[in-house]
Amino acid sequence: MDRNKQEQDVRVKDHIRGCLMAGAAGDALGYPVEFMSREAILAHYGPEGITRLETRDGKALVSDDTQMTLFTANGILMGITRGAMRGVGGNPEGYVQYAYLDWYYTQTGRKHRWFEHGFTWLRNLPELAHRRAPGNTCLSACDSLLNHRDVENDSKGCGGIMRVAPMGLLTASYDIKDTSISNAATAWAGAEIARCTHKHPLGFLPAALLTHVVHRLALLSTEDGIAQFTNLVTGATELLKDIYQGEFDRDKQYLTALTARALELASSRLNDHEAIARLGQGWTGEEAWAIAVYCVARHLHEPEQAVIAAVNHDGDSDSTGAIAGNIVGVLYGLEALERRHFLCPAGRNLTDTLELADIILALADDISTGCIVSEYAPNDTPEQQQWLARYVYMKPAGIHKEPAYRRPFVPGKITSLKPNEIFVFGSNLAGSHGGGAALAAWKRFGAIMGQGVGLQGQSYAIPTMQGGVETIKPYTDEFIAFAASHPELTFLVTRIGCGIAGFSDSDIAPLFREALPLSNVLLPRSFVEVLNAL
Repeated sequence: MDRNKQEQDVRVKDHIRGCLMAGAAGDALGYPVEFMSREAILAHYGPEGITRLETRDGKALVSDDTQMTLFTANGILMGITRGAMRGVGGNPEGYVQYAYLDWYYTQTGRKHRWFEHGFTWLRNLPELAHRRAPGNTCLSACDSLLNHRDVENDSKGCGGIMRVAPMGLLTASYDIKDTSISNAATAWAGAEIARCTHKHPLGFLPAALLTHVVHRLALLSTEDGIAQFTNLVTGATELLKDIYQGEFDRDKQYLTALTARALELASSRLNDHEAIARLGQGWTGEEAWAIAVYCVARHLHEPEQAVIAAVNHDGDSDSTGAIAGNIVGVLYGLEALERRHFLCPAGRNLTDTLELADIILALADDISTGCIVSEYAPNDTPEQQQWLARYVYMKPAGIHKEPAYRRPFVPGKITSLKPNEIFVFGSNLAGSHGGGAALAAWKRFGAIMGQGVGLQGQSYAIPTMQGGVETIKPYTDEFIAFAASHPELTFLVTRIGCGIAGFSDSDIAPLFREALPLSNVLLPRSFVEVLNAL
């Protein structure tokens, strides 16, 4: 695989993970204060409001917003699998309403008598069977769907937009596989997912905007996403003319004006509370969208502050927090947020703090991968068997495995270090640091020309150019022993040997197996994925 393509795949996968995890984090931050006024929030939490995830038995609880987002993801993945295995199938968004019937079962115990086994692998997981303030519109709509009645309401509640991010992520994953879906089709799909329960145009048109923005941001680096954010949001509103043509013109105009107002307020001198109050309280779809856009645009370089602003107001804190979280998550990616301990209590990360984290990450990774089975293939690899179990037989295969590695991953590009951090790079025995990570180590982190092994400044050299993998192992063993004897230092291991030296992740990663128990050794995600599969 082309190296640039491989790097893009890794980045997009990380940003898909970030979108769903940060969305859940925003939901969890806002859930305890959803029905509190701003005055009550400040009285309880202090002048900054709620700024860190509250935990119960060590976990931050999510609301119905995250639950329904996960069922959205499961529904679209079931849809694309049906198409692959049956040779026929509608658009993936058309299957989401069936997934929502499974969500409805987790809330009420009611299920369709003809579909005893359900439509998703989520339905029978005990951790999904909790009522977390589900919206009345979603419940009544699902009751109608269950009983084969038309959904009839005029709701523009935010219960439509808060759950649609997976659709934008799926189309982003299509793009990197050279199977592009048009911007208008992506936006329309997001709107239709919301429209199956919320029938007022302002209940589903904002979902089109969020789906488009998530889709586009997932394909960009953080730097490019920040630079282009305002234009992407404005471009989303311009797409409204291309969907539901000839319909809902007044609502489209209002939504476009409200979005522009949110962007204007982001550049104003008003504080967050005053600006958000001018947009509404977030109980409706268009207000929740506008508040999230304002918060992200105002705090583009401070993702935590964007979500904190999105929940500390008088309105629907968990939904506005979830939407803002989706946006900053797809903008920054999970690895960057984990390094920041995003919204977490001191010393903790999202992966070990958020309820349902393993399920969120499983669905995120399946969205990234896309359907890997076919009616014309043997489907006999472990990965294909797991996919079939999840999306054909509706079994939670592979869930609840205890990961061997529960720390942040090393980011793809490192430009600065904390005082106690060490940059671990691949070198040659001569210490000629002329390219790749070795050049970066020499220019930035104290590597010494002529020294090909060991600690030097804030860097550590492991030679990889002298022969086969067996010639590298003595040096990785030496490094692991060194790291174990220096717990005061944190070692950031780059993808040593996988550049100029010409090795693959599967060649090099096993050399770091003994580093897995060392909490001060951070590895690249690609190495950990190889090690977890061993």
